[in-house]
Amino acid sequence: MDMPKLSFLLLILLVSNLFGQGVWEPASDYDVERNPTSIHFIDPYEGWVSLPYEGLVNTQDEGQSWNRSGPDLVVTPQIEFFDLDTGWVAESSSLYYTVDGGVNWEEGDYVGRYIMDLCFINGQTGWACGVTMLFGNGEIELPTPGSISVTHDGGRTWEIQLLEQDAPGMGKICFADEDHGIASYVGNSLLITENGGEDWEVVEDLPFSFYTLEHIRDGIFIGTGQVMVDGNWIRIIGRTTDFGIEWDTVWNSEDMGEGARVSKISFVNDDVGFVSGTFEENPFMLRTEDGGLNWEDFPIPGVLEEGGGEIRCISFPTPWRGYAGVTQGRNFRRVFVWTDTEQIVRLNMDEGWNMVSINVDPGERAIDEVVQSLVRSEALTLMKDHNGNFYSPAREFNDIPTPWAASQGYMVRVDREVHLTVAGNRIELDTPIELNEGWQMVAYYPREGLEVPEALESIQDDIITAKDDNGRFYLPEFNFNNMPAMVEGRGYLLKMENEAELVYPWGE
Repeated sequence: MDMPKLSFLLLILLVSNLFGQGVWEPASDYDVERNPTSIHFIDPYEGWVSLPYEGLVNTQDEGQSWNRSGPDLVVTPQIEFFDLDTGWVAESSSLYYTVDGGVNWEEGDYVGRYIMDLCFINGQTGWACGVTMLFGNGEIELPTPGSISVTHDGGRTWEIQLLEQDAPGMGKICFADEDHGIASYVGNSLLITENGGEDWEVVEDLPFSFYTLEHIRDGIFIGTGQVMVDGNWIRIIGRTTDFGIEWDTVWNSEDMGEGARVSKISFVNDDVGFVSGTFEENPFMLRTEDGGLNWEDFPIPGVLEEGGGEIRCISFPTPWRGYAGVTQGRNFRRVFVWTDTEQIVRLNMDEGWNMVSINVDPGERAIDEVVQSLVRSEALTLMKDHNGNFYSPAREFNDIPTPWAASQGYMVRVDREVHLTVAGNRIELDTPIELNEGWQMVAYYPREGLEVPEALESIQDDIITAKDDNGRFYLPEFNFNNMPAMVEGRGYLLKMENEAELVYPWGE
């Protein structure tokens, strides 16, 4: 059995143990040919992955399909996007920017050393830090300089703020705002600025040396790194609340044993964040829900494989969706998707017309906002409600009432097999759906499947017929039904003899 199939099999076998944690699954059948070096998702649906010697690949539909995009790159250590349109990618000592979502890329006038990290606080102002890479016969004498550079025009032009002869390079940089920033430095020390990088101060004798840095809010940063204790390397997660001057150790690897390391950080919001690491050649993840004060194991079934592997990069754009670039050996490289199934419904659609509905509260989101990933990926051709109002992305026309009505079903026409994930708070099963005399499309609220007579028991005296999107129907008057069980994500067409109130049963 090949590794991708084995991975998916283990996912299925272990998914029952994920109570409250969601599901990991391969993003698609797309196998990358190189180890992913950086991953950045702008929202739950659209993101970028960098691959050495291949460049960038982009998805707009939750990883269901991928397209190559961007300049011809050899090594791509870092991607960053500020919004759907504005982004940057670094390669060696070159830095490219886009202002149209990656359709076109331009090379900026970068000055500085080999780029290791990027940090942008808006679409115009950002910093890059770098090291001097050593190649050849070893004639270059240490120390060699690292650098920090800044741009105020979205990456078009850059100026060096710091060229440090006493350090072989600054590998990580992170800013909280236009003034306050920190960068990794030599040993157990950091560079700190309070004026946007015009001046940098060295803070020494910190509890550990730094691998990664991420700003959460105000003056709170999270960092990962290591410290030598009794001849062994201990991996650390640290937290600071004063812009990097003093750090507390909030997690260490002593309980795991020698060989553990933590590397990548991704924070969703002020409270929820993730860290990936490796122990005994197998990947693991940790999660915090209190801004990094406490960390708990985060299960990764389907990603953790016997025989070793590594999570090379992670990106969590929302509390219910995350992405990870995973490698194992020479022949298994894959992007995995994590979804918290407690907060979403997945609409699985075949090519052509589909009747769909949701059982989560979409809030005040309009139709075109809910289905925007289908529009971006050009999968959606037409959408209708039960009154004949329609949305046509090609014609840029939409007269379906706003917002999305969770109690209703909708007809959606797509040009290929695709799914759409919709997030929100679960709708309580006893929430009534008001039905009018005549035809209407309705939502299905239960998470479990129910046979049609059982699901529609509350309206048995008032319903004439029910239909699904394949034309199969239920006629209670004649005790006839050829419809399969009703399932979440599908919408259903009901013809009512009288006004009534549909309340789904509780199942168990």
